Amino acid sequence: MRVTSLELVSDSEVFLSTNLKAPGTNDRFHPKAIYGLDPDELIAKFYGFGGDNIAYYRIGMKTREIVMRLVLRPNWELGETYSDLRDDLYRAISRNRGSKVQVLLKAGPTIVAEAMGYIRRFEVPLFNKDPELQITIECDDPFFRSYTGIEFLTADFDATGYISLPDQISTAPHGFEAQFTVLNALSSFTIQDDSVPNWAFTFTNTAGAGFIAGDILYLNSVTGQLEVRVTRSAVDTGLLDNLDTDSIWPLIFPGDNQFYIPSVDDADVQIDYIRFDSAFWGV
Repeated sequence: MRVTSLELVSDSEVFLSTNLKAPGTNDRFHPKAIYGLDPDELIAKFYGFGGDNIAYYRIGMKTREIVMRLVLRPNWELGETYSDLRDDLYRAISRNRGSKVQVLLKAGPTIVAEAMGYIRRFEVPLFNKDPELQITIECDDPFFRSYTGIEFLTADFDATGYISLPDQISTAPHGFEAQFTVLNALSSFTIQDDSVPNWAFTFTNTAGAGFIAGDILYLNSVTGQLEVRVTRSAVDTGLLDNLDTDSIWPLIFPGDNQFYIPSVDDADVQIDYIRFDSAFWGV
């Protein structure tokens, strides 16, 4: 992922912008060092038992921590001081109603990826020869995500039940959101990886009651947002307790991905949409 600049956004306002290649003479914050944009320690995380009763693992990461050491460069002609720059940052952070800070990675004018986090530390060593500050941002989601998501709608799929979800942008595996409409009575719903059929994900309704025409099924396999639910007569019911014991949460991997949904092949279910954000290990 090619990146030339980084911006911090608080409450929809860019409060810090720094060029990673060649800071301009008018840039108020010059990056002395930025840590945490690369992949950190990789961890093998248990993923589940497939239909063959083999334990599957996927590669994950620890919580991402981004540390920025910035040299302050006030515009003296406008009467700015080092204290003014620090105070501007304090105010931008403090007036954020949601507390979260958005980290935007840009290539030229284009935003290519983002991360969300909290400012955990704001350090100002006052007696350096070159006044500088250090900001530490902790991101619960270790991956950078694409700023613009990818969406496939009903018209993008045929009736065979075989689904192609290419992702030539990502460098890391990731989940997706999907919604389905039940057209005919259905005892359970299954989506499986066509390349590895033992990687199947199956769930039923509460107490195995099955689904009826008009039910809306929702699936979210994004790490940290895992959810399965059915909407019937405008009432939502969570179904995480109704997963088959050998279910493997479906993931999209970099490159070509093929899934198979038997109930779509049988004309019992319609795919409303499948959406995902590309994911990146780091810069």
